[in-house]
Amino acid sequence: PTPTTSLVGVDKIGGWKPQPVPNLKDVRIIQIASGEYHSLDLTDKGEVLSWGHGGQGQLGNSSLHNRKVPEPVEDLANERVTFIACGGSSSAAQSDKGTLYTWGYATDNQLGVPGLPEIQSTPVEVKFLTEDDGLGDHNVVSVNRWSFSWHVFRFQIRRVLTTGELGVMELMLLPLNDIFACVLLLFL
Repeated sequence: PTPTTSLVGVDKIGGWKPQPVPNLKDVRIIQIASGEYHSLDLTDKGEVLSWGHGGQGQLGNSSLHNRKVPEPVEDLANERVTFIACGGSSSAAQSDKGTLYTWGYATDNQLGVPGLPEIQSTPVEVKFLTEDDGLGDHNVVSVNRWSFSWHVFRFQIRRVLTTGELGVMELMLLPLNDIFACVLLLFL
């Protein structure tokens, strides 16, 4: 991107010099995530803000328009979000209740929800992360970005569930002995 794209958050740019984003003056940002041409901000109040290129629905507000400044993802207004992540043209947010929401470009099933349109412009809940499978509540959710796509992982004792290009609309079960083996497998 160049300094004139929507990623920078202001209408007029005076070069590459960092400057405050005007509508974030009184907002405390605790996490920032970025995709290829869009960004998400997470506030200390659990609100998700999105900005940048919106052509694949990755901004989450039912529009495919670009935004020059951060604006709230309205469908998450009743959630307290604790974690955000971006893929190249996709976005994700996890609530304080452990619910994972995804939106954006969905052609490789990277949103983790079967049957979505190619472009999902509002957040949808990823259900496979909340199913009751009798293994208890010792789960860890991770969103990992490789290249220009990302994958959702659910770690449990003795298995890993994943979605995205690794398994077209299917979950891969890996019979591993513990969560440390799962983490090691991802970084090899």
